[in-house]
Amino acid sequence: MEHLWFDVTYRGTRFRVPVNEFAIPRMDPNKQRPIESLEEGRDWERVFIGEIKAGRDPRRPRPGQKSSNGAPKDVASFLDAYVERCVTPAALKSVNSTCRRVDVLKKHLGDLPLDALEEPDEINRFSPDRTTPSGSSSRRFTERSKRSARR
Repeated sequence: MEHLWFDVTYRGTRFRVPVNEFAIPRMDPNKQRPIESLEEGRDWERVFIGEIKAGRDPRRPRPGQKSSNGAPKDVASFLDAYVERCVTPAALKSVNSTCRRVDVLKKHLGDLPLDALEEPDEINRFSPDRTTPSGSSSRRFTERSKRSARR
């Protein structure tokens, strides 16, 4: 598939790049390989056009993402950052109730590493104390708590 090229003109500028020259540097480091099919080439063409429309020059390799040292490592610090960045600035009427729900999540899941949220077993194991009546209200609380943990 070395003969395939992306050739797009957008707002008077022509962008022409060999498919493999564009796609391989953007693949996961452990999975870099040449494009093997036209369908895969079409998938990368969408990425190519998306980069052009985003204002980036697809002929230049994208800079690697820098890992931030300030990124939260555990669930409790992640939830604190969520409240600080999303809940408080939104000036919701229910900030107090949202903070109480986050506190319940921190109580049950706060010690886990942040990667544990990707594991469904850890999330499904979460069950708040049964202080609410059994039945639908308990399930609603659990679902709301899971949803806020996924954000």
